[in-house]
Amino acid sequence: MGYDHTEELFRRKLVVLEQGENRAWRPRILFKQYKKLRFCPFLENHLDEDGAVTGLCRLHPRYKPLICSLAPLGRRWDAKTEKSEWIFVKPAPDCPGVNSEKLQLLRDTLERHIREIEAENLFFAKLQGLLESNSKQPAYRELYFFETGLGEGSPG
Repeated sequence: MGYDHTEELFRRKLVVLEQGENRAWRPRILFKQYKKLRFCPFLENHLDEDGAVTGLCRLHPRYKPLICSLAPLGRRWDAKTEKSEWIFVKPAPDCPGVNSEKLQLLRDTLERHIREIEAENLFFAKLQGLLESNSKQPAYRELYFFETGLGEGSPG
């Protein structure tokens, strides 16, 4: 979306920090409300002629978050061993990729995202350190507030 710092996401209330599982402060995307449906704020939603809602990710493909890029592949990370377990997360039934005939090998998917996965490993290790030290919310700014390199003056 062109923000040069993630703090802008929090300032615009697209994302909030809230205490979750294990007392960890985690960012949560605030979903837009449309009638009874809720949507990711990064989806560009449209109603088609039949009144069905369709949406395209505004972050796709270049800046899509790792969790979205890997879907329907999910990850469990063990803090003690610092190892990952990769799992299949059943997508929503109306997801356009659900009935795809395309076969993707786990090895190939992980190789394409190796740098992001390694960065996420470091993130999880820092998060575990904050959890173990019972850090308060301001300490989490180190994890969640950073320059994106996507501002108007930056290339790309």
